[in-house]
Amino acid sequence: MKECDENNVKYLVCNSTSEKDFEQVTEINRKYPSVIAGYGIHPWYIEDLSETWEKKLLDKLQEHQDSFVGEIGLDFHKKIPKAKQKEVFEKQFKIACDLQRPVNIHCVRAHGAMADIIEKYVGRKHHESTQETAAKKMNIILHSYAGKDEMTKRILGLNANFFFSFSLMAAKKEENFKNIPLDNLLIETDSPYQMNDELVQKYCTDWKINKGIIQSPNLEKPIEDISLNEPKYLKGLLCYLSSLYSMDTVKLSEILFKNFRRALCLH
Repeated sequence: MKECDENNVKYLVCNSTSEKDFEQVTEINRKYPSVIAGYGIHPWYIEDLSETWEKKLLDKLQEHQDSFVGEIGLDFHKKIPKAKQKEVFEKQFKIACDLQRPVNIHCVRAHGAMADIIEKYVGRKHHESTQETAAKKMNIILHSYAGKDEMTKRILGLNANFFFSFSLMAAKKEENFKNIPLDNLLIETDSPYQMNDELVQKYCTDWKINKGIIQSPNLEKPIEDISLNEPKYLKGLLCYLSSLYSMDTVKLSEILFKNFRRALCLH
């Protein structure tokens, strides 16, 4: 947190991924008010749900009025039944609609299915929403976005406020940013994952890259001596995008900061 302050990182986002995380996320938010809390069930953990998971989630969101719903989503790369993933994702998305909360979505190889579920609740632009729950436009963050151009266009045609969030690894493909309006753009680190050593070494030459161990259900075994991503490395992605868009870093950071506050309804 000290390094975040020193490097002008004003807010951090802490998502829960399972019911077990709810209290830990709450405690982090209580200790550090600049950390925005998210409550939700990540698709990797849907097979461990309790019978009362929906009530627990709803209770947490109602208890913390400034929280968002996340990290939820679909991951068809994982060997987890797709039907179950879609069921849990839709239930959580409906809760977000009912409460009018921002949503943070993880989506891997499932953008079509994700868009189908979202469209069911928010409709398309210039058409009435198909569900009463979407009386107001939802704010939807697509975390570590990797959709193709055709899917991006479809998503932008839905009747919601979409924010496409890119990690440091996205800088490896300039075409990722091709059809994303600046007002819909966000950046993230996904710390401690998705480190881009080359980018950080190019734009953050005065910082030492720390090494460590990463463990994740997405990995067969822990990875040792790997470069760890940190929130302060947003500077590297900001500098990269400043060059890509031929825009002053201060101007771009102001746009991204404004987008972030809009996305999470921070006033």
